[in-house]
Amino acid sequence: MTGLHPDTPGSTAPMRRQRGMPEASDGLERVAHDLAAQRWIFAKTIPENPHEYTLRREWRSDTGFVRAVRFIRDHGYRNLFEGRWYTQLDIGAHTYWTMGAPVEETILINRKKIAPAPGARA
Repeated sequence: MTGLHPDTPGSTAPMRRQRGMPEASDGLERVAHDLAAQRWIFAKTIPENPHEYTLRREWRSDTGFVRAVRFIRDHGYRNLFEGRWYTQLDIGAHTYWTMGAPVEETILINRKKIAPAPGARA
């Protein structure tokens, strides 16, 4: 599929996906809580690949943002999208990822609903 922005995993684009979840821990619970508490903005420039993002500057705590970015990168899985590798982490109904810039330069976290597995019942 062409026309998809390369910074987002597309459900119709070829992917290598290994769903993994870190063991339940205080770190996971805290990051999941922090992510759920944020304002998420629909990425309207890429409607064919619906996803949302949250901006670092809008987080109440920069420490919380950095903790979330590091947790995604430390506990996520590698996923190939449009020729580029991303580190994603599935938490609840969403997969989260960043663009891979150094943590101090990272300005947003993306998320997308996880598509049900083929043949799965709703």
